Amino acid sequence: MALFLMKNKSMFYNSELTSRLINLNLENDHNSLENAFNIYKKIFEPIVNLNQYDKIGIQECSNIELFSNNLYLDSVKINFKLYLDKYKFYQSISRWYWKQKRHQIFEKILILFEEYKKIYDKIKLNCTVNNKLYNQLLINIVNFNNILSNKIVLLKITYSDDSVNVYFDKILKILEPVNS
Repeated sequence: MALFLMKNKSMFYNSELTSRLINLNLENDHNSLENAFNIYKKIFEPIVNLNQYDKIGIQECSNIELFSNNLYLDSVKINFKLYLDKYKFYQSISRWYWKQKRHQIFEKILILFEEYKKIYDKIKLNCTVNNKLYNQLLINIVNFNNILSNKIVLLKITYSDDSVNVYFDKILKILEPVNS
């Protein structure tokens, strides 16, 4: 019986139904990706609001509520939030007291950007499949990446330490637009 169905699968194949299912899946995927992108915009807000000599700090926390079962967000890897540490005269003492060591912070920020890149890559891939649905989302993410790149360069100027510049270079590489 199975052999008969395999030879005559065209009896049961409906191209219109398949097309609708693929488009429905792309729309659901688009909504999840757009929600994930909006959450990342919220997570990266301290970086976006960065001014010269400001620094970024990390606070351990659970992001389970924020991520709300979005399959593109990993609350295990991203179990912290960023905050903006505005420049002040005693900033180095404050950062020492709160254990905000630059290498630990930038390791976590790099993980955050690597997870963000997965969303970016998925959007680029889906844009090639269904350009109409994903094109605006891709434009939004590229514009946001330009803002983030400028702020990372500002952070790189603030930290003149070569040992953390490796992190900045990796993050800037992640944010580079890839020609399609």
